[in-house]
Amino acid sequence: MKLIIVLLSSLFVVQNCAAQDNNSIAITPIAGINISTASQEKLKGNFYGIEGSYQISMAHYDADWVRMLHVKSVSIAATYIDVQNLTRNGVQSTKGIIGNMYSLSSRLNISLWNSGSTRLLISPGLGLAYVTQTFYTNKNFVFGSHVNAVLQLGAKMETSIGPSTSLQFGVNVQHYSNACTQMPNNGINTLLATLGVVQQFSSKGPTHIHHSQDSVTRHSFEFGIGAGRRDVVKTGIFKNPAIPGQWFYYDTTGIVRKTRSNLYQIGMYAGYNYRLNPVIGLKAGSDVVYYTHPFTYDNFLNTYQSSFSSYDHFSVGLSAGVDIWLGRFAVTGTYGRYVHFNSLLAEHGYWTGGIKYHVLPWLALNTKVYWHGGQSHYANFGVVFSSKKVFH
Repeated sequence: MKLIIVLLSSLFVVQNCAAQDNNSIAITPIAGINISTASQEKLKGNFYGIEGSYQISMAHYDADWVRMLHVKSVSIAATYIDVQNLTRNGVQSTKGIIGNMYSLSSRLNISLWNSGSTRLLISPGLGLAYVTQTFYTNKNFVFGSHVNAVLQLGAKMETSIGPSTSLQFGVNVQHYSNACTQMPNNGINTLLATLGVVQQFSSKGPTHIHHSQDSVTRHSFEFGIGAGRRDVVKTGIFKNPAIPGQWFYYDTTGIVRKTRSNLYQIGMYAGYNYRLNPVIGLKAGSDVVYYTHPFTYDNFLNTYQSSFSSYDHFSVGLSAGVDIWLGRFAVTGTYGRYVHFNSLLAEHGYWTGGIKYHVLPWLALNTKVYWHGGQSHYANFGVVFSSKKVFH
């Protein structure tokens, strides 16, 4: 704590010679407000952390996505959260069940409101996290892997207290998960309070001269294909719907060693895109998922995938959603309804969300995750082909 105070204090005495549109660093102590998992079992106790971020000013970067979304800066943040005081359902012998969490993420800092020297920002972000304890190190029920993805959304108020120094406070929601590549995958959701100092420097952000967007492609078709793997369920109690009254119990004592499942899926998408403007695009199409190993009762423990268990090799759905274009990047999200899904459990709707990056005007690298409700199915990695040059 003394180190944090020294770091914060030192920021106030830096020479205030930078303009308000320069790059900056932020040191932000974190206090935990709430933490939860997908399981009914609870994590209890106090947690806290600290974050350091480098913020690249977009003041001189006149790209369409910066100007239309009011992007103030793009930041790279390193975050440490100490959760060693947490217990499982308040049982003291489980203290330290998760250990610590370290993450590295990138965020957009979007200005929603300005009044004088005070600004209201929202900060969506994406990154990778490393957790020190997993199911395979101490049988905790939360994480099946050390490496997890982290999704976050923050809201913060920033007010200037000097020519190049600002005080910033806000709240941040974070979700940690590995998209079921290694089970169990209860994941963690955190609600954090932040209070820190932002110090600008003499270095400026990148410069970009705005060009006319008359060449934006309005209409296009795209086809995507990718593959991924879902792990088998590792622990819990599950009912066999084929035999009334029969239950399977997955005992943690016999499965503490990692086993790689062969539950691969191939995802395909074909659809139509309409570009409203350089930043926002609408899309509609069809999703097809091929299951290499459908669910069978005689091989329950190796093919059971909870609400994603399919009796058939194929499921088909119709979906619609949006693309948010950030230059060559596009953040995508869709909601769909199944036309055919011969599932173990009655499932009708699904979500997908992901990122694509255009390496060529007609070719993009793509990753997306499939969900039912709040439960992730699997992460899909592949490519997307466009019928026209959607990036110039």
